[in-house]
Amino acid sequence: MKYKIVLIFSVYFLINKLFSAEFEWTLTGKDEYPFFEEYEKDKMFMLYKNEGQFTTNTTLFGTQFAAASIEMINGNKLKTYLQ
Repeated sequence: MKYKIVLIFSVYFLINKLFSAEFEWTLTGKDEYPFFEEYEKDKMFMLYKNEGQFTTNTTLFGTQFAAASIEMINGNKLKTYLQ
């Protein structure tokens, strides 16, 4: 009985996967570091900005904007502040 239940669920999930729709999306955008400054040896402060947009083959679409300040010491990211 246990094997029949497992078999039924396995067949159900395989058939369900065969008839599923394909989801496609496209993402475009740009990013930049408008300011970076080495204020001491091996210590750097920089600003980061990005913006983009996405579309799908469904009714979903949108845009995104982000900005951050990043502090690095000896090549390791120390602090990040997002807006």
